[in-house]
Amino acid sequence: MEKTMKPVASTFKKILVPTDFSENAMNATYYAAELAGKINATLILLNVFHLPVTPVSTVDVPVAMDPRILDAIQKTSEERLSIICDAIKEKYKVACEYESRCDFVIDGVKAICSERKIDLIVMGTQGAGAAEGLLVGTNTAQVIEQAECPVIAVPEHCIFTGLKRITYATDLINDDIRSIAQLVPLASVFNASIDVLHIYTTAQPEVLEKGLLDRFIGKVKKQTGFENIHPVILENKNVRKALDAFVENNMTNMLVLSTRKRSFIDRLFERSTTKKLVYHMKLPLMAFHHVSENERVYVF
Repeated sequence: MEKTMKPVASTFKKILVPTDFSENAMNATYYAAELAGKINATLILLNVFHLPVTPVSTVDVPVAMDPRILDAIQKTSEERLSIICDAIKEKYKVACEYESRCDFVIDGVKAICSERKIDLIVMGTQGAGAAEGLLVGTNTAQVIEQAECPVIAVPEHCIFTGLKRITYATDLINDDIRSIAQLVPLASVFNASIDVLHIYTTAQPEVLEKGLLDRFIGKVKKQTGFENIHPVILENKNVRKALDAFVENNMTNMLVLSTRKRSFIDRLFERSTTKKLVYHMKLPLMAFHHVSENERVYVF
């Protein structure tokens, strides 16, 4: 008989779910609801709509609109959010709130994150009208890059089945230790293991890179007390292919990484290779954000 998981304390108490009511966004909403139920978190649904714009020279200028039309748009948005929230409360037994506001998506998301002290954002990789073949839609990419809190991007048709194995891809930056410390309570809820994957592309000797990774793991274990964490080191000049092969062959449920001024994430999401990326379309991606410029964890 399957063991029932009890909700436990988590670093993620408030989960924001931006939605445009598209199929991908709704799938991400259900994923977030499942997750919220397991970690005893509150869901906050957000629909951001904005005025149509008209190009004036090189600047987009909002078109003036009758306030009654805006009121009607907001009312419709709130009605749809209310229906979804009620369904989530009944099916998943989690607290659910909602907001609708007129703004640009990234501005609306950043504002509500600040106002409501959001701990985690869960959203679809694509929205309505996204260009076919793109890995991550414009709004999702902007949120991943600019939001202060962690973001989980959920691919289309990805269903939440729990977390058994998590892969954290690292460049051995000190801030990654802080991020993994935030990830540990989530892994603990599901009794999940964390593979800390370091892919090095330089001509450094493997023994040096392995020493760096071992020291990094030692710091993580000392800070978190979490033992179900495993170092993995690979040498490959093509980070994308190495990461692709690893998650495909090791039954990873979620890929996690940290972003720092569009560095590591850029290597993964390079537009010229976007259409070649397959696993990201199946696997949730969780992105943390470095809070400072940090040196690597060197061994002396």
